Amino acid sequence: MIAEIIKSELPLIKKYIVFEVCYIVFDVFTLVMVNAVLGDIFPEETEFRNLLLFLTGLLLNVGLYMQAQKMSVRIVTGMIGKLRGRIMEKVQQAELESFERLGKSSIRNALSLDTQTIADVAHTFGWMGDAALLCIGLLTYQFLVCRPAFLFTAGVFSVGGLIYAAEILWAKKWIHRARDQEKELFDGLSHVIYGFKELKVNDRKSDDFFHQGLKPVSAANRSHRTRAENALALGNVLASVVECAAFVPVIFILPAFGDFSIHALVVSVVSLLFFPFNLIKDTIPYILRGWISVERIEELVAELEKLASERSMEPVREGPLRFRELCYEQICYAYRDREGNPSFSLDHIDFSIAPGEVVFITGGNGSGKSTLLKTITGLYAPVAGRVRLDGAEVTMARHRDLFAVIFADFHLFDRLYGLGDLDLDQVGELLKTMELDNKVVYKDKGFQPLTLSGGQRKRLALIAAMLEDKPIYIFDEWAADQAPQFRDYFYHVLLPGFKKAGKAVIAVTHDEGFFPSADRIYTMEYGRLKCG
Repeated sequence: MIAEIIKSELPLIKKYIVFEVCYIVFDVFTLVMVNAVLGDIFPEETEFRNLLLFLTGLLLNVGLYMQAQKMSVRIVTGMIGKLRGRIMEKVQQAELESFERLGKSSIRNALSLDTQTIADVAHTFGWMGDAALLCIGLLTYQFLVCRPAFLFTAGVFSVGGLIYAAEILWAKKWIHRARDQEKELFDGLSHVIYGFKELKVNDRKSDDFFHQGLKPVSAANRSHRTRAENALALGNVLASVVECAAFVPVIFILPAFGDFSIHALVVSVVSLLFFPFNLIKDTIPYILRGWISVERIEELVAELEKLASERSMEPVREGPLRFRELCYEQICYAYRDREGNPSFSLDHIDFSIAPGEVVFITGGNGSGKSTLLKTITGLYAPVAGRVRLDGAEVTMARHRDLFAVIFADFHLFDRLYGLGDLDLDQVGELLKTMELDNKVVYKDKGFQPLTLSGGQRKRLALIAAMLEDKPIYIFDEWAADQAPQFRDYFYHVLLPGFKKAGKAVIAVTHDEGFFPSADRIYTMEYGRLKCG
């Protein structure tokens, strides 16, 4: 994916390279002019032509460098924007199985940490390109002036570069391990944020979590980071040694064992002084981190694509969504562990729903109710069985728009996306019915604020679902934590209202006192669905 993005920016990158090469040519030209003047060992009268050439080269150098930097910014911002867009597209297209397997931490890191790291490194990479081109130019100049000095310099740089590369690869190994550990660390921090109340009321649980759970993960992450930073520090020291070692043959060996002009040796030494050692030393660790971020993003994209279901080429429905009957025949689905072995499964589910029907599903914890809802709505792709919509066999992933769902772990968005302009009177009436009109306002196509109690948030989610006006509504324990008047409203007013409007309703519930409100009742037991 990243290679494709780079390819799309190639025209601009080529222009950038042209400006960079021209900038380096004039940079080396200014050095040549300095050496030409110094070659006369401070003459009494310096030719005015040399001054003009030097100033012209300097001005062209600055102008070309500014243009190259502007192009670099355009390239980097464009590539990072496309990269984030592609990742978000992959996340949008991914199936729930892929999303759950990857985990929120991996996706969050890719969209924020990794893309920002690549953005920072992309600018640094431009500096590294400057340094590399400058090194090539200086070595070429040294080759033309004093070939033995060039051979010594190239030899020292080659040996030092190999040693430095070994240290960089060693550091890369430990940074990767630290990143793996960071996922566990971020998951642990999520427990701190979302489970703070539970930890606060139980000191033993809190101590055990922090000392046996969070701290060991943090210590392992710190250990891996320390090893990586030590390797980078050692590489930095080696680079400094190489920098000093490059001067040894030119200053001490060549004058003692060869007949070289003072001018050639001075040019060689000045060329070495112009080598951007510090820039290279400082930028390589950043480039290493960018390299790792690129690998992480590529791994994420590969995982997102791995389990993504192939999208049907059926035409998108136009107009209001309607259906006559939705049937699931012998549907099977299985969760799998890391080794690929089934850990829980839905076994040969037969189920149907029609407009105007209210169906209740009950069952104990872990019986498979939530898994059934995800399979019914096409979030999980069944491994066996058939789905028929109005008699035609379909892939449920293409017909998820039939459903408005409030899952047990529902999420409230800051805006009512996908609904367009709403009837404000209808919105106000629903807020009043749910007794939220004094707590919530509808503004900028969204409800504000969202900092409500659990029951209030569920009622707000119900309003959002009703405004979607879908043919099938699914409620996962919606009434479980509602006050008695709202529970009564749900079963005796809302569900009959849906039924009268020709809407189908599937509700997971344990409220046995309200079972007469259903047309049919199913019971889930160990992944099997039984009627009655």
